[in-house]
Amino acid sequence: MITVRVCDTARKTFDRFVEQDGTTTFVSVPPGTMPQMLAFAQKPGFHACIEVDGEEVFCVALDEAPTTIAVPTASKPSGAGNLLRHLIGGNRSQGRNPFPSELTVLVRRDSQEGQVVGTFKFHLLDPVSFAATLEQKLQESAARSTTPPVVYTNDHHLPGSVPACWNCSSPLHGECCNNCGHCQDHQTQ
Repeated sequence: MITVRVCDTARKTFDRFVEQDGTTTFVSVPPGTMPQMLAFAQKPGFHACIEVDGEEVFCVALDEAPTTIAVPTASKPSGAGNLLRHLIGGNRSQGRNPFPSELTVLVRRDSQEGQVVGTFKFHLLDPVSFAATLEQKLQESAARSTTPPVVYTNDHHLPGSVPACWNCSSPLHGECCNNCGHCQDHQTQ
């Protein structure tokens, strides 16, 4: 199993949701926070290669558990883009995040050029955009079906820690929660 999560520098994961029929994780990054990623592979020999705008930026060996991966800095707009923004709406680059809003982590076997064995796509959003996107996805899913295709969580555990019940957040010590009795239907990535 390979896991990749976005967190702060203290390794606290951010609020996030994933569409059940999709592969993209939407992450709420608080203002003034510099995100990083934590990757975990159960055995060595894997590499996490980071793509921004379809271009591979760098790769990191996943030899330690967990491996900290820096989020690359956002590309700066061109001089013409800055001039146009200044003319029509003032200089908005001051509020821009220093990290990209979208990135992809390709997990490769054996080397940086090895076979891709996993893909993790992330949208890094400010809290207001995150809330609006979550609401939009919930409304879209309600119109399509009766089962909720969006899973929202702020409770992520790293391997080796005790998982929490999805229903009441109590520590799990088996398949069913001792506190509320709900059984977990594990969805692994």
